[in-house]
Amino acid sequence: MQLSIPNSIPLPCFPTLARLAPNGNAQTAVLEYGDVLNIINATPDGSSVAYIVRGQSSGANRSHHGWLPREAVQLSTPVEVAELPDAVHLTMQEWLRHVTLVTVEDDWQSDEDNTLGLWRGDVLQVCQFREDGWAYGWLPEDIARRGWFPSALVSIVDSRINSLKKTQTEELSASASAALVSVLKEGGTPPPLQWSWEGELPPIVAESAEQLECEFRDNAAQMDADAAAAAAAAAAQEIADTPTNGLVNKTD
Repeated sequence: MQLSIPNSIPLPCFPTLARLAPNGNAQTAVLEYGDVLNIINATPDGSSVAYIVRGQSSGANRSHHGWLPREAVQLSTPVEVAELPDAVHLTMQEWLRHVTLVTVEDDWQSDEDNTLGLWRGDVLQVCQFREDGWAYGWLPEDIARRGWFPSALVSIVDSRINSLKKTQTEELSASASAALVSVLKEGGTPPPLQWSWEGELPPIVAESAEQLECEFRDNAAQMDADAAAAAAAAAAQEIADTPTNGLVNKTD
């Protein structure tokens, strides 16, 4: 039996809020001075940034996205961010649609500056793919670890929370599996959960809950099967180890 131990889920870097700088109007014809921008990406050298304008901004309810030179935007202070309405913030679901996530297929290490060592199974957030076969990205749980790496060693995955979930798996012996099943069954059936949420669950929460429920049912069925197999193996071994009554080996 395998025991899966879920770890905490590292989230991608959330957008930084900024406003169009006084000189930013010269860079774009669709934005106005004071527009609130969700900065969702940047070039590795920081010279250009990608943005999304969402909801009510400069008195108009509209949405727009594109790229701007870094000097055309002015980052908002924490005080300014706290005073902004929720309508200008990207939701997590909207933000994930603009995030590129990849999973590492093979280990790769380099001593070169500005490179990022890879370990098989890691999930990275990527901001740029180049035609010469290199990509730039970082680990969501440690954004300080960032750099270039061969794009051939990674595969793009769905930009969902489930793609970021990491699970540690431990192999249990047959006796440990049987003991674990026995302990879990002694606890009885837990009472049903009392939901306090009114209305429909957010799609990302409903999807995660449904997947967890399916995984729980599958794991429970597998645990029962493993316990039955362990019990049968133990009984067979006990019979094999028991001497047959009435038979005595004799040698002349």
